[in-house]
Amino acid sequence: MLSQARRDLPSAIDAEYQNCLNRYDVGDEVALLFCRDGSPLASLSLFRKRGQAPFSLDCFDWDALRKLARSSLGLHWRIRAINVADLLADRYGLSARELDVARYVTRGKGNQQIAEILGISLQTVKSHVVSVMDKTGVDSRLGIACLAHRLELTETRLT
Repeated sequence: MLSQARRDLPSAIDAEYQNCLNRYDVGDEVALLFCRDGSPLASLSLFRKRGQAPFSLDCFDWDALRKLARSSLGLHWRIRAINVADLLADRYGLSARELDVARYVTRGKGNQQIAEILGISLQTVKSHVVSVMDKTGVDSRLGIACLAHRLELTETRLT
């Protein structure tokens, strides 16, 4: 896919890219794209200097690299936040707006701050907080934060 996209680039852009690779003495490259549910999530580029053997499917442990990248991505705070949101939505049926409110509650924001951040009324925030508590079975804002933290520690995933 990437090689096709590269062929479709105007030659001036391709020449500029080649000049950049030459400046850093890069002889071979592999670009890896990590997706989650079909959407791009992260990328990693591997470079070899000119004169080194090119990357190969035969002599490179791609599975080990995939496992390392997957593990490393799973530690990233944004990935953990996505995982927690997915779990809250899947298990407890939280709507997108309830997830937003729960995220800010977990970050210690007050109702008025959440209303300002999300551009909604204070009463709407209060309704969402009550709805999140009802759906998750917790009885306080602290309970929401504790539930999110427990999910993050015990059950997050990268797919």
